[in-house]
Amino acid sequence: ADNSPLQDPSADQQEPSGPTGGGASTGISGGAGQTTAADLRDKGAEQYRAGNYTQAVDLLENSVTINSSDAVAYYQLGLAYMALSGRDHALEDAELAFRTAISLQGEWAAPQTLLAESLLRRGFFKEAVAPAEKSTQLDPEQPEAWMTLGRAYAGAGRQADAARAYSEATRHAPAPPR
Repeated sequence: ADNSPLQDPSADQQEPSGPTGGGASTGISGGAGQTTAADLRDKGAEQYRAGNYTQAVDLLENSVTINSSDAVAYYQLGLAYMALSGRDHALEDAELAFRTAISLQGEWAAPQTLLAESLLRRGFFKEAVAPAEKSTQLDPEQPEAWMTLGRAYAGAGRQADAARAYSEATRHAPAPPR
């Protein structure tokens, strides 16, 4: 099974270091055997990648119900919520999922970036600055984190800081293909 976190298509994020609570011993009845939280997380990731966001949310919600200490499952759940269009409170649900992933794995930059993104999408620019700054501190090589920080600064009226963040994003961006 693939234990890597789902990726925001616009970002190249790192999986957290340390334990992620991958498989719970608790399972649910699954026909021929037990379905574990990790199985549900992996199936949710597959559904997300296939564009089946409602199914992804259902599977990932079940995963975190069984194993509430899996930071990767909460991160993936946040991504799935953000991808749902038309769902009431999807961005608020995404924010909560990313905050939970951060509480479980505080040194992982990816949920910090996406927490900031979920706040930006709701117009909470000043509130997005702190998690965006934390993300760039944890993984300063990620251009997407710097772009998110620049957007947070710009929305918060901090134009000079935004320009510096955008400059860092450019500095860390991959070289264009030849």
